[in-house]
Amino acid sequence: MIIKQVQKLAENNSFDITNTLHKTADVYLTIPENKKGKGKVMISINGSFHELDAMTEGDKIQTGTVVKIVKLVDNNILIVETL
Repeated sequence: MIIKQVQKLAENNSFDITNTLHKTADVYLTIPENKKGKGKVMISINGSFHELDAMTEGDKIQTGTVVKIVKLVDNNILIVETL
């Protein structure tokens, strides 16, 4: 049992934004349509929540909507679409 606990401590739990691709997230701040601005999504990765900037190529997405992350642009902005 002690060995299992030590192994858990050795796991790499650092956040890598590429791990968000093809996952679902909840819209935290409304995302404007057609990349006209940024909104925010909340996503859980490796057991911790992250608030990240998001845009959409389609219609406006309201707060509370569940979305799928489809692309990553500029290495820190998620492109999402509704499910």
